[in-house]
Amino acid sequence: MKKFNLFLRNWQQELKLFLFFTSLFTLFRIAFISIYSYQLEDGSYRDVILCLWYGLRLSLKTTGIIVLISAVFATLPQLLFTKWPSDLLRKVISSLSVVLFTVLFFARVPYYKIFNSGFNIMLINGMYDDISAIIDTAVNEYQLLWRLPAAIICGIIFADKLDLICSCI
Repeated sequence: MKKFNLFLRNWQQELKLFLFFTSLFTLFRIAFISIYSYQLEDGSYRDVILCLWYGLRLSLKTTGIIVLISAVFATLPQLLFTKWPSDLLRKVISSLSVVLFTVLFFARVPYYKIFNSGFNIMLINGMYDDISAIIDTAVNEYQLLWRLPAAIICGIIFADKLDLICSCI
């Protein structure tokens, strides 16, 4: 019975993680739509809701991967080894994921403004460019010097909220 209770508790934590990342990605999507709402031509609320729905369906895959990684490295080993630090591992995995996706969101906003497109194959092609040109572009065109610290701070705040949610509920 102890193993079942341990599994149930870990499963609840994974479910909270799933709901948090689903909400976070939806929040990012709403912020992105709000930033670029001036580009919408007679976009009705129905179109925005449809966009959020389709985006939610796409984000479920990303959220599922994050939760799967957490389950494999935190939940499953604790079923075999009861002293396994599953809460710590889950916190590290989820916090790093929150910060990473927050930084990517902050990077996507100016990228979209310049290229009028989301991240695509051009990023892979850009890896073969001159490194100093990439850094110069990041600093001058993408405002790296203030966006990166802002993204990391927001990511840390979101990760702290995640920790608060997972520990309270």
